[in-house]
Formats: sequence, structure tokens, C-alpha cells
Amino acid sequence: ILYHRDLPFLMDTCTKMSEFGLALDIANEIVQSIRYRHNKQVLGDVLKHLQTISDVAVKGNDGELNATLLSQIITFFNVIAPCLEKHQYEIDIIAELTKLLEQCRTEKTKNTSYASTNVGACITCISENAPPSKSLRVFSQWEHSSIESASLVSAIQTSLIRGAREGLRSELSGSLLRIKRAREEGLRPMMMENEMTNWDPVGSIVTDGSGEEEEEDEEAGGGGFIWKRVLDGTLQIAK
Repeated sequence: ILYHRDLPFLMDTCTKMSEFGLALDIANEIVQSIRYRHNKQVLGDVLKHLQTISDVAVKGNDGELNATLLSQIITFFNVIAPCLEKHQYEIDIIAELTKLLEQCRTEKTKNTSYASTNVGACITCISENAPPSKSLRVFSQWEHSSIESASLVSAIQTSLIRGAREGLRSELSGSLLRIKRAREEGLRPMMMENEMTNWDPVGSIVTDGSGEEEEEDEEAGGGGFIWKRVLDGTLQIAK
């Protein structure tokens, strides 16, 4: 039995039924689908629904911003942007995030029941879900940013920490970098009394504070200092 899911229809139906979380899940499925991700009309519909859901998230319920839904929307921006670029749809993530902040601020101005903490909550959602480079630009360019705002300072700190972690994941660890550099310079590590690692020319003798020569580690099948083979790139580790 052949079964076909009309994803655009399901997304539209979920939005009309106020099942916004489910609508975003289906929108994400559309973007990942070979059948729909190259269809400009379908992608245009996804954008329209995304704007509708954004408005709902900002207005929230009983004056409280819907942070969970807003976080889903911000995360989805990261997914849909590359697909839209292929079809000449211009979507500026920084502009979209700034628009969310402006919507919160406008809602606060015209709605007396709108919680004063909602702008701060929106700032937090952006810092935790948008790419760090994008969120930092939003905070620096938004004309209503104030360094006196505790939520803004915390958000900037969050973005910087996330950016640093992402950078570390894409690069060699500090230890591996030190080993690589030492190998290139012909050095080996030397453990001092404070357990900090220094580098000593390969082949030199390391002595302790009393002047006695430190015994080199014995390797299975022969003597020798293990770090020499680590630095030479010849060390074999049994798994």
C-alpha cells in the first residue's frame, strides 16, 4: 500500500489548529525532504507560516512570552536559511532576530499586561539558540541595547561561551597542539614538581631537584622514554 504524506497541507492544518510546535516539526521535515526542499512555492509557504508562528510566540499567553516556541523558531532559522539561499530567497537571520526583539519591545509598549521580563526572555532565547556570531551581531547592532541590562550581559556571556566551545570542537585540543608543535621543534615534555608540562630537548637528561637522574619509563619490549615515540609519531597504543 502506497502512503503519501502531503506535508504542506499538514503544516497548514497544524497552524490553523494552533498546533504550532507540530507545524514547525513538519516544516523542518519539508526542508529535509527531497520532494519539497527544491519547491519555491512550498518554501515560500513555510516562510509565511514561520512568520505567523513567530507572532504567536512573541505575544505568548496571558502576557507571558512563549519561550519554548520562540526557541524552536530561532533554531529553525538556522535550518531553513541554506535552503532558501539556493532559490534566491533572501533571509537575513540577523534581521529576523532583530525583528523578534522589536516585536517584543513594541508589544510591551502597547500592551500593559505584557510582562516586563519578556524582552529579556527573548534576548536569552536568541543567545541560547542562534549561532553565536549572529547573536552577538544582533546585540551589538540593536539600537535599544543597554549594557546596564543584566539579561543582555548574561546573553553576551552565553554567546561567547557557546562560540568558544564550538571553536574548540572544530580544532585540535590544546594538548594535541602542544604535542604537534613540540614534535616539529624536536622537543619532549618535562614534568615539573608542580605538575605543569614544560618542554625539554629530546635526548637530554631530566633531573629532579636533588640532582639525581630520573629513571626513564620502561616500555614493553625495550627501554626508552615513551614521550620520544609520542613526539616522533611512532607510538603504538593497543586498543
